[in-house]
Amino acid sequence: MKVLQSLSAIAGKYFAVWVILAALLAFFLPEMFIGFGAYITILLGVVMFGMGLTLKPVDFKIIAKSPLPVFVGVAAQFLVMPQVQAASSTHTR
Repeated sequence: MKVLQSLSAIAGKYFAVWVILAALLAFFLPEMFIGFGAYITILLGVVMFGMGLTLKPVDFKIIAKSPLPVFVGVAAQFLVMPQVQAASSTHTR
């Protein structure tokens, strides 16, 4: 159990760094990542799980005290972004 806790602590501490490094590597050397195309959904789940591991109870307390940024983010994700995408796809045709 101690090993799992230490791995979790290391993953939580450096997770953002690994994600940023992988994103930069994929941006500059995309041919290295072509084979991962079929696994995007699974890899996104791993990233989201890793981000969830970094959350602490105080993070939820902050959201409970000030939920407006969460509502703005949800609105942007499901209302604004699809509209922007639809608008940009009609201009490229």
